[in-house]
Amino acid sequence: MAINCGKKPTNMAPNTVPCKLPIPPTTISKSNVKDKKILNISSKACYNYNDVNIDLERYGKNKRQQNKMIEDRIQKYGPHILNVILGLTDTRLAEDFEGDKMNPDAVSKWISDMLFCETMYFQSVTVDVSKLNYKLKQ
Repeated sequence: MAINCGKKPTNMAPNTVPCKLPIPPTTISKSNVKDKKILNISSKACYNYNDVNIDLERYGKNKRQQNKMIEDRIQKYGPHILNVILGLTDTRLAEDFEGDKMNPDAVSKWISDMLFCETMYFQSVTVDVSKLNYKLKQ
């Protein structure tokens, strides 16, 4: 599932997942905002309008609003916004669902490959586990 399309960040040790590195605080000035990279982790819950409970409905609504803000900027240059719409990932939020889930470490590696790729510009990607099963556990 890895994308091999450019240099890895130079400050990373081999086999390190970038998401786990501490991010130093920075000040974004107007002169460098176009060069910034922003990662938005969305969810396939954005496609659910009537969900199993009010919390998941609110979660889906919030993700739809985030996606809309990003879509409104899709034709604008900078900052680079990567919107990743994830399906079932093995996290606390997905623990009540049956079936296979994506491994968070593999997902974070794949995302970092897209974000740091120097030969392609990824803007919005939807990814899910190969055997979809969105049934709740009984």
